[in-house]
Amino acid sequence: MFSISLTTIFYFFSFLLILFSGNWRARFQKISNNFAAFSFWILFTLFVIGTFYSVSPTDRITLDLRDQNWLLITPFLIMIIKEDRWRQRMINAFLAIMIITLAISFLKTIFHLHPISAMHFYKPRPQHKGFLWDHITQSYAMNIAAFICAYRFIFENKSKLLYGILFLLMTVDIIFISEGRTGYGIFFLLLLYLSWVRFRWRGLSAAITLTILMIGIAFFASSVFQARIKSTYINTVYYHQMREHNQSTSVGKRIQMLQVTKILFQKRPWFGYGTGGIETPIKTIVPYKDRALLLSNTNSVESIYLNYALQFGVVGLMIFLLMLTIQIRTSFQLPKDYRYLMHIVLIATLFGGLFCSFFNNFPVKHVFALFSALCFSALQSNSFQQHNIGKKII
Repeated sequence: MFSISLTTIFYFFSFLLILFSGNWRARFQKISNNFAAFSFWILFTLFVIGTFYSVSPTDRITLDLRDQNWLLITPFLIMIIKEDRWRQRMINAFLAIMIITLAISFLKTIFHLHPISAMHFYKPRPQHKGFLWDHITQSYAMNIAAFICAYRFIFENKSKLLYGILFLLMTVDIIFISEGRTGYGIFFLLLLYLSWVRFRWRGLSAAITLTILMIGIAFFASSVFQARIKSTYINTVYYHQMREHNQSTSVGKRIQMLQVTKILFQKRPWFGYGTGGIETPIKTIVPYKDRALLLSNTNSVESIYLNYALQFGVVGLMIFLLMLTIQIRTSFQLPKDYRYLMHIVLIATLFGGLFCSFFNNFPVKHVFALFSALCFSALQSNSFQQHNIGKKII
């Protein structure tokens, strides 16, 4: 994807600028005092240690290490983002991109147009209603954008109508257009969270009622929503029959991945199979009948947590959970606006990561890294009283 190339260039260009900027002692001191920043390096160290006992071939190990560059670079981004105006520009740039994505998604769904389909660097999937190559990625990013708009609508006095309309349009995209079932769950969780933050128990009760009402309306009004819910039920109940006929579905693959995880985890529960993924142990340990629905080059399962358990065992999973705990605790020390924004990103990522391998998904892990850099950099800011998240776009 073109956006992936741009993100990669941005990451490494920022890193090179840091390398030539000097004053390393002071910069490292800022990172070491910011526990959230340091947690990324702790996790990267886990992958380095995993290379010494990995069962994967060298090329797989190298590829896995390369894919974890975001863990290495994110603390440096936290270090260099110092001013609130740059944080605000990053948020607004993200919103602008998602508004464009929203517009293209509606054009494709309503008028069956795809304005960029002729561009040689982008090949859309015709079976997906969204604009991005991966509907899971789009629903994840759209949820974050929707609740930034909702936050501004609730807490800020400027441009309320604009943000209210944007939130409603993004809600329609997430619930009625997107095929990402994980996105439905993320949306309703964020709705409950924001209602609690603003209105406490009264808001939470209203949000629960609204959630039930929205699910009912979506089920009968949206053919996409209804089809995805029905397919989840059917593919779960009739999994064994479909498996016997090698009928592969996303739900069936996830169920089989759980079975594969159980087999692999029992063999090496404490330290896992090391850096490089699980393609090699799947082929050598798991009988074909227990992995028939998976692709031959499957290198991960659809869960952040299960992937860490398989690659690094119980020890690695505990280190990963420790990193998350550090980030969650640190988020409560942030200025109010950045605290809520980081909570939105964490909820979306940690819930979605139950059912999707988000940290093996390039766009998702880089969105997470960029928002982590944006929010946690506010911890070292001298302008905590300047909360600019509510300013206008542009």
